[in-house]
Amino acid sequence: MNEPTLTCSPASLASHSQPELMIKCAKCKQLFPASMFYRDASTIHGRRYYCKPCDVAACRRYRNGNKRKLRKARRIWYAKNKASISHHNRKYRIRHRAETLMRSARDRARIKRLAFDLDRHVLELKERLALGKCELTGITLDIAGRKQWNSPSIDRINPSRGYTYDNVRIVCYGVNCALGTWREDKLKIIAERLLAHDKNHN
Repeated sequence: MNEPTLTCSPASLASHSQPELMIKCAKCKQLFPASMFYRDASTIHGRRYYCKPCDVAACRRYRNGNKRKLRKARRIWYAKNKASISHHNRKYRIRHRAETLMRSARDRARIKRLAFDLDRHVLELKERLALGKCELTGITLDIAGRKQWNSPSIDRINPSRGYTYDNVRIVCYGVNCALGTWREDKLKIIAERLLAHDKNHN
């Protein structure tokens, strides 16, 4: 004869679970559940000795009272790790350039109260950005570097419309600045005259 199988509902299991560990805060001397303390693997119970409110307050007091010391420590740490920080920032810019451009465009759209839908087209923006070319001039874009004349930027084709996917193009930052001042027709005239001038004097 088969033995009966015992089953327990989730509710019954919860009712028989161990009660949460209670810890006394070393600062305010109050008793709190363990979830009110930040984790710390070096302690016996795996939690910090101060409860979260006391811990935050203590950290804030320390920062306010040691600003010069902390600034000096940050400068020293940055000097020792400058190369690795630069490498990390470069990798981050390459990986997240499309999202960074999209967020900047979203902020401008909010300030100017313009339409915005680029957050629905992040993958498409990444694909266009991966081509590495200015979509107006064909100039090679510097995807990984800091902001400079050939860094990628988002330009509105029709300046009277918002930052919608069908109204934006990825152009180099220098071209975008010029477009913001003169627009495309004037920029073409300047480029044609510059080429003609160089041709006549060479």
